[in-house]
Amino acid sequence: MPKLHEYLFVFSEMDGSFPERLRVVKDANDTDLPDSDELTGTVDKNDIDARRTELARQYPAPEFRVATSWANTWGAVQRNYAGLDYEYDSPDGHGSGPRTDHSPFGKVLLETSADKNTKIVFLLGALLSFGVAVVLWRELAPHYGSVFGWALTVLHNPVYGAPSLILPLAFVAGVVSLYWFVYYARVRVTVLEQGIELEPGNRFVPWEEVEHVWFAQRALRYSGVALPRRRSLKLQVRGERPIRLPHRFHTMDDLVLTVLEQVQPVILARAEQDLRTGGSAKFGKQITIAPEHLALNDLGVAVPLAKIGRVEVAGGTFQITNADGHVIFSKAVESIPDAAVISSLVTALKQRDE
Repeated sequence: MPKLHEYLFVFSEMDGSFPERLRVVKDANDTDLPDSDELTGTVDKNDIDARRTELARQYPAPEFRVATSWANTWGAVQRNYAGLDYEYDSPDGHGSGPRTDHSPFGKVLLETSADKNTKIVFLLGALLSFGVAVVLWRELAPHYGSVFGWALTVLHNPVYGAPSLILPLAFVAGVVSLYWFVYYARVRVTVLEQGIELEPGNRFVPWEEVEHVWFAQRALRYSGVALPRRRSLKLQVRGERPIRLPHRFHTMDDLVLTVLEQVQPVILARAEQDLRTGGSAKFGKQITIAPEHLALNDLGVAVPLAKIGRVEVAGGTFQITNADGHVIFSKAVESIPDAAVISSLVTALKQRDE
């Protein structure tokens, strides 16, 4: 699952560029990360206030803005923060003229539909099922005369009529397969800067309305053979039923990463705000984070942050270890909401106390 990082940057109000792009790091080991070549440098966590003041003097308002943001990659910050008047998909990644491909809800980041294999499977299932039903009826019709006659025979002599029950089962299977074919032929997901749009239904959900996100990556095995992992997402929307994005979408990996890049910083900012106002951040029923401890609600245990070693996702498992490296909590990652946010929040709180 993508890890959140903090970035300090300068945004130009004049041309939409980012003249300074710095990742906030704790030690030298944090500098060698995938997007390092897109940044102008790094800044130590303890020096961030001084560097912010220095940048504010070097890049004065209102022509420039100095800000910080949490995100998975620098590219996510760039997409989230920039206005709609500029395009940020240039080769150098730092702005190049008028932006296109946007909606009232911000720029379209990704648009996808069900993969071709899914639609083919359900279409073939419907054709095969209806074909079996037609063939069976042609064989049975001379014996029963009509559907009503067939039904009476089955009711009066179930043993004699049992083999013919394949007919309605084949018909029902055909109807179900046809329903899913039509559904996946119409389904479309559009990820925008301000939310996610779902078809059918023409439904738009702002990121601010998403309370939690679950990520699952299951490794499948069939007859001892490892099959590709199935990724899926579930979004809990405030006051509504969860939105489930199954593995049947085209470019599923890109869909998962793009949604997480957009929604995780929003959830993290909300949790930080809850802590700043003296409250606690709740992640489902399992975990609650307070300024000084992390509560494992299922176990009825509150672990002081000072005694926590690491909070991480490893091999599809969400783990919390103590300072000695012993695992004190472990669950499948799909059962824990906002796993990456929990990890980033605990890390930030521990750094604050050091």
